[in-house]
Amino acid sequence: MIVATFFAPWWPNVEAAKVRLMLTRVPQRTEDDCMIAILATVMGQPYTYERVLADGLRYRWFNSDGTFSAWWEKYLWDSGFPNKYRPLSQWRQVVSSGNVVGILMLAPHHAGQPGHVVAIDERGFINPSTGWPDRIGSPDELIQEYRRLGYEYEPERDFLVVDIAHASG
Repeated sequence: MIVATFFAPWWPNVEAAKVRLMLTRVPQRTEDDCMIAILATVMGQPYTYERVLADGLRYRWFNSDGTFSAWWEKYLWDSGFPNKYRPLSQWRQVVSSGNVVGILMLAPHHAGQPGHVVAIDERGFINPSTGWPDRIGSPDELIQEYRRLGYEYEPERDFLVVDIAHASG
């Protein structure tokens, strides 16, 4: 929901504009579709789960060496959503502007286990997994809850900041 909009370029100065954007959580449907659910969450309508899944098929998900590709970065740009990485230590400052949201990768502690991804807005962290609350207040709370459930994740050092206030998609 957008409460107020004021034009100001956000890229160098996220404090200049105050646009209030709240994300609506799109839940995962399978064990390994967290990125599809998070992209649909971050991009909002008309980017439904089904659309993101279908659009994603146009992108290469794996590199030639078998590693996972960060295809979503190009997909966001191609869909009119500027994005760039910022240090996770700045998450609260960056998303509190209300102009941008984030995508945070969670790396598994043990090789061979799948990673996970969550969205970030000014109200907290949004986990697409089934049975989670709408928001979790901090990355520490998120990691603690995963540990309680028996999963060991480490947040990436940087998170992807996505401009949804000025998206042209």
